[in-house]
Order: sequence, then structure tokens, then C-alpha cells
Amino acid sequence: MERARKVKEAKRERASPSTPLKGLLLHVKSKQFYTKDKGIMRLVGSFSLIPHLKKEYDLLHIIDEDLAKGNTSNLSLYESLTYHIYVQVELPSIDQRLKVAEKLQLLNVRVVLTEGYEEALALNPNFLAFKLAKPKNLEELIAITDELINSQAGSTRRAESYGKSHAEKGKSRNEKASFAAKNIDVVVDNETIFKTLLSSTRNMSSFLNLRVFYIGRALPSAIRPFCFIAVQPNF
Repeated sequence: MERARKVKEAKRERASPSTPLKGLLLHVKSKQFYTKDKGIMRLVGSFSLIPHLKKEYDLLHIIDEDLAKGNTSNLSLYESLTYHIYVQVELPSIDQRLKVAEKLQLLNVRVVLTEGYEEALALNPNFLAFKLAKPKNLEELIAITDELINSQAGSTRRAESYGKSHAEKGKSRNEKASFAAKNIDVVVDNETIFKTLLSSTRNMSSFLNLRVFYIGRALPSAIRPFCFIAVQPNF
């Protein structure tokens, strides 16, 4: 009984905002993992790394060097990864981005939109995050937040856009998948941007379920109460 109590307490502490989960930022190219510093890529390994990484980290935040060029050859890698660790992939503006985003979400990969947030209304918000890198990103996010949160109008519009066949496939892998956003997930690596997000939002109730995936070695005080995952930029 005592051991079970300690396990429960450990899980509760691990999930609390004061002790965010741990993530790792990696670059992927040709199904190999890399770190990147000052533009220099360093090979760290392949899928064989995962048993080691999942002991230390809860999530992989991935920048796909091939996907940035419109090459989707790494999708099969992500399908394998999601059975071992949470995965989210940055998705820049590329040809047929919406179709690529849908494929990623059906693999239970969280899609991180780096710009063009209006496409979010056609996606499943529970496998979706928004990278806030520029002031204009804040304006785009605030403009669609109410519809993302809305459990009726927004849900209907997204379900119709996403397509019945896609919705059914998504449910086959995750029966609790819903088109109503449970949280607004944002990825930030800049404390100033995040402070601007909070101060620029008139309707703060829209952000009661805000979760932050923060990329950086030190977690700023302004972000700490909201932080869900603290992502290290490299090993």
C-alpha cells in the first residue's frame, strides 16, 4: 500500500505545472537523428536510440529537414516512434501541407504549425500546436482561438473539413479523439513572445487551457505556470 501511495504521489508531482515533463529537440534527415548548432548538423543516431531516449524524455520535438523541402519519406519513422514516445513535428508552409498534416495526425503525431494558422480549423486540435516565433503569429492565433475552443460550431466545421474517412481512421487508433480542442498548445523559445501573447489577449478565458512547450535550457518564470513540456534544444 505504501509503495502504491508513493507511486501515485510521484505521478502527481510529475504532471504538475511546477515540474513539467521533459522533451528533446532533434532534427531528422533521411530517418536519422541530428542535433543542430549554429547551422552545423551532428549525427546522433537512428531509431535504435529510442529505447534509451524514452527513459529520459517524454516527448520528441522534431524539425524535419526533408519535410521542409516537401519530402515526406520520414513519415514511416514517425509511425514507429509514436508507439514508444510522444512525437510532435514542425510543419512549415509546403505544397499540400494540409494533406501532410492530416497524415501526421492519423499517426498520432502532434503537428506544429509554424505559420498559416488558418489551416488549423481543418485539423484535429488535439494533435495540434502553434509555434510562436514572430509577433504576427500571436495575431493569427488569437484570431482563431475562440473557434478552436468552441465545442459545437468549431467541431462541426473541422469534422466536415477533415473528412469522415479521416475521422474514422483517427478514431481507430485513438478512440477518444475529438474535434473540440481540450487545450491550446503553443511552442515558444522566447519569453518576450509569450508575455506579449498574454498581454495582447483581451479574452483571457480563451487561454485557461493554454499549454506551453518551451524550447530552452532554462524555464522562464513567466512561462513556468503554463509549461507542459520543457524541451531541451539538444543533448
